[in-house]
Parts: sequence; structure tokens; C-alpha cells
Amino acid sequence: MGDSGVQQVEEAASTVEELEAEQLPPVWAVVLNWHDADGTTSCVNALQDCGYPELTVLIVDNGSTDGSDSVLHSTFPNCEFLQTGENLGYAGGNAAGMLYAIERGAFAVLVINPDCIVEHGFLEPLVKELVDHAETGATGPIQLNLENSELIWANGGSRFNPWSSRVAPDGPSGSDDPPREGRFSVGFICGACILLRAEAIREVGPFDPRLFLFSEEPDWCMRAAEHGWETVTVGDVRVIHEGSVSTRSARRASTYYICRNACWVARRHGSWLQSTVNGISALSWRAPRALISNIMRRTPRIGTAAFRGYLSGVFGDCRRGSEPEEAAAERVYEIAEQVSAKARAIA
Repeated sequence: MGDSGVQQVEEAASTVEELEAEQLPPVWAVVLNWHDADGTTSCVNALQDCGYPELTVLIVDNGSTDGSDSVLHSTFPNCEFLQTGENLGYAGGNAAGMLYAIERGAFAVLVINPDCIVEHGFLEPLVKELVDHAETGATGPIQLNLENSELIWANGGSRFNPWSSRVAPDGPSGSDDPPREGRFSVGFICGACILLRAEAIREVGPFDPRLFLFSEEPDWCMRAAEHGWETVTVGDVRVIHEGSVSTRSARRASTYYICRNACWVARRHGSWLQSTVNGISALSWRAPRALISNIMRRTPRIGTAAFRGYLSGVFGDCRRGSEPEEAAAERVYEIAEQVSAKARAIA
């Protein structure tokens, strides 16, 4: 083949790629940063190399005070940035990013932790799930363990049990059993890597900022299910999930929110009988056990945090947070309104 023939082939291939790119819907990836410039940098670099041409990366800085927001802003001038101005928690920071992204025209929003490791080509099958199945409101990959990539993290999907406020796996977890392949329906997907349809976010709302930390994804997926949306894992896609450094370094707060929010989600989505049984179990067994076992391990503050979490989970208003959490929720929607106003002004 002569030089002209090679050129024609290359031009044809380029045209095909451009046509395919035009047909791909726009996706925004929300990467939440809080005092973790290194982890966020690694995640954003991987996203930019994932091969999805219609991907916009939105870095949401959750009120960092260590200068990491400035580092990221200078490192990634081609990314979108959103500064919350304060720590809105994992739920609130991502909620602000979700609303920002759909206001800017996203077809879907990828919520992804900075500690997730993704490979080239991981995103397109997830987008294809939403394009091919109009009933799917959320989808995600199989998440594997960092230290041993044969071990499955987060079951590939889970179901929340309102009787006990516990999570039941939809597949093998913490084992080296082969992950399920193909697409399969689950109760919810771990929020470390989940793709949400913009239409579903508009109908259901974003993650609830009042939850602040933990249980935001089962709450969202269960709210979506009440509106007829399905949650589907694409078993042929794999990502590796390390586990958040920020939550490991704040064990008392993490413990409190794990215990409180599990009870809140059970009360929000369970029946009166389920909520009552769960409350009795939490007060008579789980809360005392957490307190006593942590005292014996010489971590009484962790035990106290768990005990307080269960008390708040059973007796607190499960749809209204503390004053700081309500303020965080107001801040999320204030940011969304500011973005909307700017979009209207440009139009």
C-alpha cells in the first residue's frame, strides 16, 4: 500500500474514532479531596488515562487546610474545581459535586474515591450499562482488595438488612472465589466507585449530606429503588480499592457514624416492626458489647463513640441531622444554586 493509501486508512480510522466519541454521553467524575494531594493526584491521573473521551474530572476540595487544594489546582489546570469551603463529610462533599456535575450537563456522575486504582477502559462498559438499560439508575464494578487483588472487596454489591442494620453480601466477599461475571442486580454498590445516572439524581436527589460519613450509598440506592431505579454491578469490570486513609485516621468519628447511620438507614427504609427489632438489638446487645469490648482493649473512647452512635441512631431524628450536619446540607444546596445561577447567566 502506498503512502496515500496509508494516509487514507489513518484518516478513516480517525473519523471512526471521532464519530464514536460523538456518540458517547458526557460523564463527570467527582473526586473528593481532603488533605490527600498524593492520593487524589494518582486517581485523577488514572482517570485521565482511562480512555473515555467524554470524561470531565471534577476535583471537589472538602475544606482542606493543608494546602492540598492549591497543589491540585496547579497540577491539574485542565480539570474542573469546586471548593466547598468547609468539611461537608464524604456524603456532603460528593453531593455538592454530583449536583454541580448534572447542572453542567453530565449524563452520568462517577463518584470515585482517591484510593481506587482504575485501568484503561474501565469506564465505558459502565456507561454502556446505563445507555443500554434505561431502568438502571446506578452501576459499578467489582472492587478488589489492594494487598491481594484476588480478594473481593464489598461483595461486588450488597443488600442492607433493616432487621439488623447489617449488610449482607450479594456475592463472595473477602474470599478468593471467582467474582461473578456479566451484569447482575444488587441492593447497593460501595460508594468508592459508583456511576449514577443524572436523571436518577434529579429524581432521587444526591447523597444525603446529613449522613456525613458512611451509609450514604445504601441510603441512596434504596431511595432510588423506591422510585423504580435498579442498581446493577457489571461483573466484567474490576477496580482495586485500598480503603480510605482519612477514615482510618479518625477512628472515633468513623465509629460513631457507622453505628448511627446504620440504624438511621434501617429506620428510614424498614417497616415499623423492623425498626423496633433493630432498635432493641442495638440497645440491648450491640451498644453494650461495643462499649465493653473496647474498654477491655483499652480503647474506651472508641467504645464510647459506638455507644453514642447507637443511642443517636435509635432515638435521634433519622431524617434530620445535628446542627452542623444541617448546616452542611444547606451549604450543599447553596453551592448547587450558585452553579445553577451561573449557568442561567451564561445561557
